Amino acid sequence: MLLEELKWIIPSVWCTFLFGLALINDAKSY
Repeated sequence: MLLEELKWIIPSVWCTFLFGLALINDAKSY
């Protein structure tokens, strides 16, 4: 059950992390 939840949680956390990183890089370029 926990493993099943992790399959959904990890990708969403990773996507949020990458999205935040992209925003930071975008802000730095201005």
